[in-house]
Amino acid sequence: MIAKTKRTKPVCVYNPVNFEPESVLPKRLRRHADSARYVLHRIHWGQVTKKANERGFVPLKRAYLRSFIPHRIVRPLIGALIDAEVIESDRYFVPGHKSYGYRFAGSYFRAPVVRLPLSNTKLIEHITHENRSECKKVRLDVHRYLRTQLKSLQIDLDRALVFLEHDEHRELLKIPAFQIATGERLFSVCRYGRIHTDLTHLKSTLRPCLHVDGKRLVSIDIRNSQPLFLALLILIRRLRGETFLSLSTLGTQSNPYRTLEDRIATIISPLPPPTPLSNTMGAKPISVADSPFETRLTTDEHCRNMCPVNRDTLSLDEARFLTLCECGQLYESLMEEAEIPVRRWAKEMIFEVLFGRNRSRSELKTRFAELFPTVYDTVKQLKRKDHCRLAHLLQNLESTVVINRVCRRLMNEKVSPVFTIHDSILTTDACVERVLDVFQEVFAALGVAPSFHVTRYDQE
Repeated sequence: MIAKTKRTKPVCVYNPVNFEPESVLPKRLRRHADSARYVLHRIHWGQVTKKANERGFVPLKRAYLRSFIPHRIVRPLIGALIDAEVIESDRYFVPGHKSYGYRFAGSYFRAPVVRLPLSNTKLIEHITHENRSECKKVRLDVHRYLRTQLKSLQIDLDRALVFLEHDEHRELLKIPAFQIATGERLFSVCRYGRIHTDLTHLKSTLRPCLHVDGKRLVSIDIRNSQPLFLALLILIRRLRGETFLSLSTLGTQSNPYRTLEDRIATIISPLPPPTPLSNTMGAKPISVADSPFETRLTTDEHCRNMCPVNRDTLSLDEARFLTLCECGQLYESLMEEAEIPVRRWAKEMIFEVLFGRNRSRSELKTRFAELFPTVYDTVKQLKRKDHCRLAHLLQNLESTVVINRVCRRLMNEKVSPVFTIHDSILTTDACVERVLDVFQEVFAALGVAPSFHVTRYDQE
């Protein structure tokens, strides 16, 4: 039985502004108007969190809906919404593998989205109970630290809405902004250790609207991050004798980083004790020509804190791939050598190689295989049985380094504020130097010297 507790905030959902349950639901279902609103909210939320497929259908598991809505009315309620042409279904269901998908139909498809409070006491209790259960699942200390950090995150909502004024997807894009403005603080950890929040769902162009007590934020990004983690994965593979690291997931243990950490520690090094970096890392700032708001930083690979890792185990193309990733010049090199005129196309080429299916063929993949044959063979081997395995392994390695090493150090040093967006960290100007120092030392302990991209949003 769910205990009734006093609520300080209304429980709200996001719905199309033109949805009026009383006018579209049959008489027998009108008392379940809030349940209908919740179903539509789940579709909007699936779109925001990128659960929709290429046709825009969001999978909705009916067993999940029954945790909030009376069992007997889930099917007729969805049927009524389809009959009223509020939503449409893909009519495709595979037991144990795929739920029915839904998307908005007709005039509801591009209707403005509004935030509405629910009034049904039972539904509110179920949602509140679920939110508290999800909150209790966050047990790892570094996760709790990062969740607490989000309490200080604020957004200039009016400015954000102006930024979105001419964006065709503005109705969905404004939902994470509303979430931050209202202090909802979504926080979840995927099974591979990645943290998902309203900030990770927020469009990057809205970051100038974020602040902490009026102080604008600064972003510190790892340049060429996904290829860099692939290069690190290859380096670890060579050092451990041609075997790959296995995934360490949240589903098998409370700490999704432990297994990977233990294996890395036996191959390269454990995390060293905190030491000042200002006189040892040799970070060199280089101005980015096309923007006055950004700074490029490189770490001196010969610095004192660099872990001595034998790179002689790498093939020539693997060593070159790693060096280009460290310099943050992989995409530029591909543009020159593969005659790719646009940097975004070079990035898409890398993503196609890393995350596409092995059997798919393209001229860009062929060119990459010519430039980096051993790297390409390794990628194909990793995706041989499951083309998603490499993506999951890179996410696992990224979160282990960024969350369990960098953010854990920042937590122990009581650095604040710290907000993560997967491979990047946002903070205020006063903390930038320390965050960079820790970032550099953590990678130095792994034997690599990446470049960083620093963006100050207060000047935009």
